[in-house]
Amino acid sequence: MTQELPFTGFQQYIKDPLVSSDQRSLALIKRCFIEDPVSPHHPFATLIQKLTGNAVPYEEALTCWKQILKHKISLQQKLGRTVGIQTAAIDYFEYQSPIDMLFKISPPAPEKKPSTSAVTSETIYPQGGYHLEKLKEEMLRAKRYKHALSVIMLDIDTSSDEVSTTEPVPINDNVFSTIVNIIKKTIRTVDFLTRLSDFRFFLILPNTNQREAKELAERIRMQIFQRTGRLSSLKEGINSLLSVGQSTDNDSSIDFLRRIERKLDEAKQHRESGVFTLS
Repeated sequence: MTQELPFTGFQQYIKDPLVSSDQRSLALIKRCFIEDPVSPHHPFATLIQKLTGNAVPYEEALTCWKQILKHKISLQQKLGRTVGIQTAAIDYFEYQSPIDMLFKISPPAPEKKPSTSAVTSETIYPQGGYHLEKLKEEMLRAKRYKHALSVIMLDIDTSSDEVSTTEPVPINDNVFSTIVNIIKKTIRTVDFLTRLSDFRFFLILPNTNQREAKELAERIRMQIFQRTGRLSSLKEGINSLLSVGQSTDNDSSIDFLRRIERKLDEAKQHRESGVFTLS
């Protein structure tokens, strides 16, 4: 442990590699945590989320961080100048990292008793909260420039349609990577995709109204069903549930997100599949 930041590995994997070569990046990393009043339980996953917006499984985060440091050195050798850690991390995920590592299925966490305190955005959305910050940023931009902004929340249906079995649909890493690739190839480069939990994704769609978002959601749903149906590990295609909504000037980011999630949870509770829009 260090006195500067309260987590193991800071000295070895952050300070030592950067203190003599890139003080600016070291200062940026310190700010990511020092300015945040909550100490991270998974520091390297949290750091990667803050720098890039990518949700990395906790057990993969340190390995991923080491690769980012190596990629930073490689970029500097090619360009002949210092490359900031955030630039290196973003470039690593854009061009180097295997997509299945970003979305590898993590083992379910042990069930916890609900807290008696008020529910916060961090307890609802455990992946570092970057998607909430990004949504707030895009909502402010949409309001400033009078642009439409819509979001999609997608949930993979792991239940079986066969009455004779209660076994869940086998969503292995190959199936999962196929679904992620489908989403990434269907959306635009300006759209934002992140993973909220094992089987739930969140998309932010700048300059997109609700009708356009609904059409996109339907394309994603059909692509997932058709293409996963061709995989040998599955008997049939994967169904998905998607909730779609367009923000208004009166929305706060957390309230908007809760309405989208509530719509999705209601559909899931009734064992429905398809695309559902906010009224």
